[in-house]
This record gives sequence, structure tokens and C-alpha cells, in this order.
Amino acid sequence: MFQKEIFCSRLKALRLEKGLTLEQFGKLFGVSKQGVSHWETGIRFPNLPILVQIAEFYEVSADYLLGLRDTPKDVQSET
Repeated sequence: MFQKEIFCSRLKALRLEKGLTLEQFGKLFGVSKQGVSHWETGIRFPNLPILVQIAEFYEVSADYLLGLRDTPKDVQSET
């Protein structure tokens, strides 16, 4: 199940790890710094295409961002 609090905290943590301000992050995805702040506080959420772009930018799975997985990347088994 989608965990709003997990999404918000992971999004903010990833942004801060890259040393990006709200404004810088917003410019990457075509939203205002207020829009990014709303994502990080759970007032609003990015649409699906932007969510995919964010996951690709941070090289994590969308499932990780959404709190559906605890590991940032999908682990594929070696066979």
C-alpha cells in the first residue's frame, strides 16, 4: 500500500543528498519550488510521468519512492 509519509521523506532525502534546493529540483521537473514543497509535505503528489522522471533521475524504483519496497533499486536474480 502507498505510504504518503514514506514518499514525502524519501523524496526530500534524495533531493538533499544531491544538494538541490526546492527551486533547483523544481526546474528539473518543470514545477515551482512551492509545488516541490507540496510534494514533500504530502499536500500534493507528482503525476505519473513526473514520478517516473524522478525515479530515473535518482536511479531508484518508483516502488521505492512510493514506499512499496525498502530497497532503492529493483534487485534482479542472477540465473
